[in-house]
Amino acid sequence: HAGVDGLSGDGVGRPVWVSFHERLARELEALRDLMADLAAAHKKALLVRFEDDEVGGVNEKEIAQMATDLTVRLQKAEHAIKGLWSSKEDNAESEDGLVRQNMQKTFAAQLQEMSIRFRVDQKEYLKKLETQKAEITNPLLDPSRGKALLLLDEDDTYRESGQTNGRS
Repeated sequence: HAGVDGLSGDGVGRPVWVSFHERLARELEALRDLMADLAAAHKKALLVRFEDDEVGGVNEKEIAQMATDLTVRLQKAEHAIKGLWSSKEDNAESEDGLVRQNMQKTFAAQLQEMSIRFRVDQKEYLKKLETQKAEITNPLLDPSRGKALLLLDEDDTYRESGQTNGRS
């Protein structure tokens, strides 16, 4: 008896790759949800800080753990996708083999895109966090140049570091 999705409802007669497809689709959706949760935690963590450890209820250690968990799950999904082809229930020339091969390529492309997005987002977060910490430590330092941003002249006017006050 065929289910709503056109697949056998009881699993009898279904190729193994159908179960892989369903499992991988669920895993990729879960990964997207985790990435969204991590992005929200990053956003909260970069809010103006009044305490070192926690910001808006988000602890840096929790964020690091979320990132580690996401990395592990991305790796597991990659292995599962590779495993899809390594199960040799049918050859590449059969109809099922071609479907499985196309499905594997589609999942691999989605996973690669997610992995790249994760690495870029994580790198940006860590860079912003480092800049923010440097500004908190010394708010008059420009972290990109390691110089003071503003200096107070003798006449109580501010000027950028490196500029002369025009006096002789």
